[in-house]
Amino acid sequence: MVLSLGTEGPEFVTSYVEARLFDAGLLDAPARKPPCKRAERAGKIETLVREIAEHLLAAHDHAFTTRDTSGTPELLPRPSQQDLAKRTGLTETDVSRCLKDPAARELRLLWEAALELDKVLGWK
Repeated sequence: MVLSLGTEGPEFVTSYVEARLFDAGLLDAPARKPPCKRAERAGKIETLVREIAEHLLAAHDHAFTTRDTSGTPELLPRPSQQDLAKRTGLTETDVSRCLKDPAARELRLLWEAALELDKVLGWK
């Protein structure tokens, strides 16, 4: 129905016309809603957790290699937030916000662990 009876008289029903035009292929699909910001941030946090876990594995290997060759294990420097952004394709702002997110406990634990040789040596 293109017209309906409203409180002030006849009203044009645009949603009906748009649906008919869409069905006929004369109108593009309606714009999709942007993704939920929380879900988007959770995905970014997961990406960072994977990247820092990879760094911890590399730091673990580096520490044992230097211990075997020189007798003293050395800590592989933790990547900066800027480096993490480049590695993951995120922005520096994204990385910073993810590290500050209260729900990102695992991310913060890994981030701090990358600074401590004992934790890196025990990493598996």
